[in-house]
Amino acid sequence: MNAEHMLQLETLWLYGPIFFIPRYTAGSFQRLNVQGKEYTIPPNTNVILNCAALHTQPSYWGDDSLVWRPGRWLDEKEEIVQPPPGMYNPWAAGPRVCPGKKFSQVEFVDVIARLFQKGKVTPKLEVGEKKEDAYKRIKNIVADSVLDVTLHMAHPEKIRLVWQVGV
Repeated sequence: MNAEHMLQLETLWLYGPIFFIPRYTAGSFQRLNVQGKEYTIPPNTNVILNCAALHTQPSYWGDDSLVWRPGRWLDEKEEIVQPPPGMYNPWAAGPRVCPGKKFSQVEFVDVIARLFQKGKVTPKLEVGEKKEDAYKRIKNIVADSVLDVTLHMAHPEKIRLVWQVGV
């Protein structure tokens, strides 16, 4: 697995394009087993899958489930970690999976690989600011993101970046 793919998995895991997946139980009763306890959901009941909660569930992902760590996607043999079904849903799943899933996967990896092939990006430092402080400032701005239909930064204009080519 390459770094671009790990970056994609981690980005979509923490900042996925969808946070809730609406479903319903159709015309029959559905049984749901949660931690050994069975629940019966009546027909025609709306059910909302909270992807953000699934993607950051500490009991599965560990105490650092809210920490940016692309390395979590590699095991000891440097092979991709496959989460159990239902624990990673950035494009939804099943028969209603996003039709653009494969295209977006390929496009993401291609764009990131090309951008960083001969360059790097760093935060533009404010007057008297150290690089570590700039990273903290940016992290706080990203943490202040807004959940509407999709996730977006409340104040992206507060983040300025410097692109360096040929480094």
